[in-house]
Amino acid sequence: IADFSMTLSIDPVAANAYMNRGVAKSRSGDYIGAISDYNKSAEIDNQEKEHSPLFYGGSRKVDSALIYYNRGRAKYRTGDLEGAITDYSKAIEVDPNHALAYYSRGVSRQNSGDLKGALEDYNQAIEIDPKLARAYNNRGIARQNSGNLEGALEDYNQAIEIDPRLAPAYYNRGNNKRQLGDLKGALTDYSKAIEINPKYDSAYFIRGVAKGQSGDLQGACEDWKKATALGDEDAAEWVREQCQ
Repeated sequence: IADFSMTLSIDPVAANAYMNRGVAKSRSGDYIGAISDYNKSAEIDNQEKEHSPLFYGGSRKVDSALIYYNRGRAKYRTGDLEGAITDYSKAIEVDPNHALAYYSRGVSRQNSGDLKGALEDYNQAIEIDPKLARAYNNRGIARQNSGNLEGALEDYNQAIEIDPRLAPAYYNRGNNKRQLGDLKGALTDYSKAIEINPKYDSAYFIRGVAKGQSGDLQGACEDWKKATALGDEDAAEWVREQCQ
């Protein structure tokens, strides 16, 4: 952050420096500061394109789609889903092949309750980048929430085939298998998610639920206690009610 600030003290209209400082601020958790920098970067970018299109290039030129994409991510982090969707749409307008912008807009739409829009965005992201494992995983969630359990299972399988270390895909596939009545398969997937990410509190909690459904209350309590130790408040409630 300090280096980019130094650059801006020398060149106050360096759009790239504002964008890169915004990225650094986002990584440090300062999303409001990041949005401010992305705003400035976008403002300079628009001015340069409008007033000096022939001379705007080289190291001074900034990736316009990336500004909007990064600002969308920061807005998403602040809970501004509508603002995030608007920025992802701007990124897509600038670069119609921006797979991550479609994916991220899909996530925002899904969290806004727009499953149809989310599915459309995940489909587009996958069409552009068939190896985007996260898009298959999230499309699986959207399909599952829409009642298409078999389609969801196919997506989770594909996500795992592309990225065998994608813990949420195992977690979600486990949930899907549990809905389909396959408790043994669900337990295997939850365990794999935990193997990849030993601090996955939600996976410990839901594996405990599956163990309880299988008649293994002792194992369930062990998982709920582990989830509680990792900060899962729901698991703490289950420990109090089920594990005395």
